[in-house]
Amino acid sequence: MADSADTRTTQLIAQVWQRSQPQVLSRLARLESAAAAARTGSLEEPQRAEAEAIAHKLSGSLGMFGFPKGTTFARALEAELKSPSPNPTTLTTLTTSLRSELFPTVT
Repeated sequence: MADSADTRTTQLIAQVWQRSQPQVLSRLARLESAAAAARTGSLEEPQRAEAEAIAHKLSGSLGMFGFPKGTTFARALEAELKSPSPNPTTLTTLTTSLRSELFPTVT
């Protein structure tokens, strides 16, 4: 009985992940955009604050989908983005790692 419930729960989480992927990809793209802006010295406060909020949302949800490393990367991004002048190299490394963790076959 418990195995059946566990299997059903796993299936439901997989379905929610499938439906959530477009939104996660959009959020990831906005994080990557913020990292690119930081690299060129053009990261403005509204974009930085938005990226910080996105990282916070991802850090809170990725573990549920079975991505504990994704949560770690998102938390690190959030922490870096709390700075008014986040390190561009760190942002780029973390966003690249996050994308690889969540979408290993998507380039």
